[in-house]
Amino acid sequence: MDKKYELVEERLGKGNGFLDANNFSLVKIDDLYCELKGEITNTSMNPYGMVHGGYIFGLADTAAGCASVTTGKRAVTLNSNINYLRPGKDTKYLTAVATCIKNGRTTAVFNVDVFDDKEKKIAQCNATYYFI
Repeated sequence: MDKKYELVEERLGKGNGFLDANNFSLVKIDDLYCELKGEITNTSMNPYGMVHGGYIFGLADTAAGCASVTTGKRAVTLNSNINYLRPGKDTKYLTAVATCIKNGRTTAVFNVDVFDDKEKKIAQCNATYYFI
């Protein structure tokens, strides 16, 4: 396996508190691309019985961050925004699919679509990463 993919898997491995606490797991990694799955539990929910917006955002941001690792550079989120398109409810998991729309010298921009277990898009996120 390519070293940059090993780095993503290492960072997503057990012992990463945020990822472990939110039940995130890697589905697929490729150059400038990542699919990340989040298993929904009662701690993922808001008081209205829907997946919490922060959970959805965390999944999207983490997927984009993992895709940025495939550049071989270290990166942090510079800016990000999300549009919630429909409620995440009655779903066992969510999947975030991050694709790069710009890979520059100092920044990269990713589009992330988040789907429920019925493959309905529930959110769309854009994230800019700064290479440190």
